[in-house]
Amino acid sequence: MKTIHSLFVVALLGLVSCDSLVREVNPDLIPAATAKLVVHSYLSPQDTVLAVVVETPSAVIGQRDVNGGNRRYLGTATVNLSDGSRTVRLPFSVKDQLYRIAARELAIVAGRTYTLTVSAPNFPTTTAQCTVPAPVKPTEVRVDSVRRKQGQGQGQGTSVQYLARLLWRDQPGAANYYAVDGSMFLDVTRLNFREPNPQLRRDTTITEQRRLSIDSGNSVLTDQNRDGQQLISGTFRDFQNYYEGSNASGKISNQRITMILSAVDENCYRYRLAVEQQRDIDENPFAEPVLIPGNIRNGLGCFGAVNQSPLTVRVR
Repeated sequence: MKTIHSLFVVALLGLVSCDSLVREVNPDLIPAATAKLVVHSYLSPQDTVLAVVVETPSAVIGQRDVNGGNRRYLGTATVNLSDGSRTVRLPFSVKDQLYRIAARELAIVAGRTYTLTVSAPNFPTTTAQCTVPAPVKPTEVRVDSVRRKQGQGQGQGTSVQYLARLLWRDQPGAANYYAVDGSMFLDVTRLNFREPNPQLRRDTTITEQRRLSIDSGNSVLTDQNRDGQQLISGTFRDFQNYYEGSNASGKISNQRITMILSAVDENCYRYRLAVEQQRDIDENPFAEPVLIPGNIRNGLGCFGAVNQSPLTVRVR
């Protein structure tokens, strides 16, 4: 009984000490927050469409599937894009849930600065600027492969997985920012049988595309402390194993890897780097949180510029 009584006293003291840590806050002392529009747009001389995504904000805790159905698109905004001498208005596309216009309506030119203005009822007007960087040509795609024997007997074969890195020469004399992406292309030939006579058949060839995933390093980088030097990307991997000469879909041929080097402005670089770092945390409670930067005045999001240069190599 004495032991039980002692435990009760300790527990009671713990509750009293916890209660003393609770402090009420006067709601009038909490600063009021104004709802802001979420705006995303990236200009590129290679694009055929100028597009702007406008959303209303929503409070979330933890990760959110940005491809899910919980995004709140706003179709009642006024969206204007200007190059300093000419301004165009982007109409809302109900089908695409964004504001878009053909690129021929306003040419996107390297070295030119563009201003985006978005206004909507009950939200402050947002503005942002970006300058299109000059293109940088990649010099080499280094491809490696990992081959493994798989299966037994007649089902035995050799699977192959490809890895790729992109090389280029930095443009000296200024701060430069880059993003690298890649895709695997292959032609797949399969037999299609015609009904009702299954004896009639013909070969059909389609081109498959699979986006490469970054295996090591970030897909964005800068020339800081490497001005004018040769730069090399992280390793990109095709996570699909192919059997040499065929796969589950049919016979494969004409395999090639296309790597795209994008010269990006600082806005795009900082935003994309922060998003990748946040994704790497993956809700780890012991990791330091990552603040997502933005350049939308009176709003959230990013307005950036990209100038793309692709390089393709065949693999086997």
